[in-house]
Amino acid sequence: MYCRHLALANFRSFVRLDLELPAHLGVFWGENGQGKSNLLESLYLLATSRSYRTSAERELVNWYVEAEPAFARVAGEVVRRHGLTRLEVVLAEPPGAAPAPPDRETPRAPAAGQPPLASVRRRVRINGQPKPPAELLGHLNVVLFSPLDVDLIAGPAEARRRYLHITLCQVDHRYLRTLRRYQRVLLQRNALLRGLRERPARPDQLGYWDSQLVELGAELTLAHLRAIALLNGQLRELYPRLSNEPAPLRALYRSTVPLGDDLAALGEQAGSTPEGRDEEVLGRLREQFSTHLESIRPRERQQAVTLAGPHRDDIGFCAGDVDLRLFGSRGQQRTAALGLKLAEVGLMQHYTGERPVVLLDDVMSELDPRRRQFLQGVVVEHEQVLITATETGVFTPAFLGDAAVYHVQAGRVRLESAP
Repeated sequence: MYCRHLALANFRSFVRLDLELPAHLGVFWGENGQGKSNLLESLYLLATSRSYRTSAERELVNWYVEAEPAFARVAGEVVRRHGLTRLEVVLAEPPGAAPAPPDRETPRAPAAGQPPLASVRRRVRINGQPKPPAELLGHLNVVLFSPLDVDLIAGPAEARRRYLHITLCQVDHRYLRTLRRYQRVLLQRNALLRGLRERPARPDQLGYWDSQLVELGAELTLAHLRAIALLNGQLRELYPRLSNEPAPLRALYRSTVPLGDDLAALGEQAGSTPEGRDEEVLGRLREQFSTHLESIRPRERQQAVTLAGPHRDDIGFCAGDVDLRLFGSRGQQRTAALGLKLAEVGLMQHYTGERPVVLLDDVMSELDPRRRQFLQGVVVEHEQVLITATETGVFTPAFLGDAAVYHVQAGRVRLESAP
């Protein structure tokens, strides 16, 4: 798959952009602060309906926009085996938001000490038809690597859980539905636990929510185990060449529910497990989850929160026997994060039969010459790769010869050379 056309209006630093994207390699270079990362962010928004750089979506709307109410629009045309899909996301201030300043040189951003501007509302269209934002997932699959992704290895567990959710939601709509149901059940169960802490309760009050949590949690856990196994299959080949070290990189699923060695190893059978075996495995997962909930119920009643389940699980990354989160150098963590992202390409292809669009944001500046050359040799085999850099000298002549090269300056994009 690839995105053949991108149109932006009032998105970050881009007042207006209509850009034909290369079907294979695209290099976007320019000084920092010119809008290179904004381009990749807009494609990520089309794929996931969210930004990877901010949760405050008002920041995505150009502060100097003259329209009333202020809005940003991102639209793209995605080519896949089954045909062409047109995607559009509009972020608009609600009616009655602060009016635009009379002078365009004055931004709409709030002054120091002033309250923030109004948030924005998202509207999504797929092939011209209004759709809920969640339906955007799966039409454009992307794998993004940015300097922030080192936190996948070294940062909090929440970042790794979010990574799994975003990856699997792009390729598996059943997973998305299950995740949303699980999150609703979790909210209800936690609310009940808070109430039970304040007053006596019948023993069966948690029964319904426990059964729902177990049912949905088992499905999510199975999906996570399989995803980890697929990633490990890719990492066994990729990481030693990327790191130039013999020790393999392994992702380890750390469940808050004791699974036992046989269930923890289930993911290794992901590619060969017959479909009919799912129910047997899910039954064993449900049994383990239910038993564990019973054992921790007094603590949950005391703390008024659900203490076990996929919402608290984590992923560890080990190079050989070294836990990279605890003992890895910054360079090792960065290399592991890049290896994980390259492995994600293979995972998505396994689920969809198509290679996702690869977005690499300023990755070359973080790598030594050997790793740069290896990375260029790997990504040149993918269908569409869009990569940003502050200079073109970090690329090999052969790579640049195969790529469309663009210069990005002050929110404008100019094609310098075509393959």
